[in-house]
Amino acid sequence: MDDVFQLRDYLYEKTGLYLPDGRRYLFEGQFLKCMEALGISSISKYFSYLKSSEGQKSALGQLINEIAGNETSFFGDQTRFRALEDIFLPDLVFTKEKLGIKKIRIWSAGCSSGEEAYAIAMVLDSLKDSLLKDWDIKIWATDINSPILERAKLGHYEDYSLQGIPSNFKASYLKSNGSGVEITQALKQYVDFEYFNLNGNGQDSKIVSEIDIIYCSNVLIRFDLAIRQKIIQNFYDALNERGYFLLGYYESLHGLKNGFRHVHFTGGMCYRKITNGE
Repeated sequence: MDDVFQLRDYLYEKTGLYLPDGRRYLFEGQFLKCMEALGISSISKYFSYLKSSEGQKSALGQLINEIAGNETSFFGDQTRFRALEDIFLPDLVFTKEKLGIKKIRIWSAGCSSGEEAYAIAMVLDSLKDSLLKDWDIKIWATDINSPILERAKLGHYEDYSLQGIPSNFKASYLKSNGSGVEITQALKQYVDFEYFNLNGNGQDSKIVSEIDIIYCSNVLIRFDLAIRQKIIQNFYDALNERGYFLLGYYESLHGLKNGFRHVHFTGGMCYRKITNGE
């Protein structure tokens, strides 16, 4: 096996990112781009560096970023956020209040640089004096790219990335920092950013539970069928009964064993965990 495929297989082992043989021309070019940025002249030397402790800290994350991409936005799909406010949260509040539970937990899986997680936080905070008055709110935002997570924690964004944010949200949750904007500290308190590998490799087993809503956009398409099935099962196990699961606009659970039911709303669709007796 040549060095390119050895590196490809190593990346799969570490992250579960699936790069088929037929796309070698594409991922080899991505490898070379990352090598050039580091001043490394050969795939074999680059591979050795990635496996070193120094390479694990930064270069591996940069490669993942190059391969997987980290395009995200605050309110890229408006329908998902309207449904959050008008359908998902009211349903969850109604159900959980009957149980005497006033706690909402949302997981932004594959959160990239944090825009989606902060957008969710804006919606929830805007309801803190009405629907979510006196509720305990937390958003767990995870990714496998450590450098991008550090950027997300800072909450600094360029002006061009703000398109689609409602003007009242801009006024309430963003402050100018000279070179762009920064998320207010009051909003940051809702979001916990953490490294988490959905494939489960390279980390201690972590039991995730009591999640009410999972956002996972354009992440599953990066994995092969076996790993997608594993991740879907983990999402199912993590959700509370009647919990909601949202994929990207062009994604679905077609061909995957799952215990979810379609939920249609105006302009979109998501899945809900089937409850006992349904």
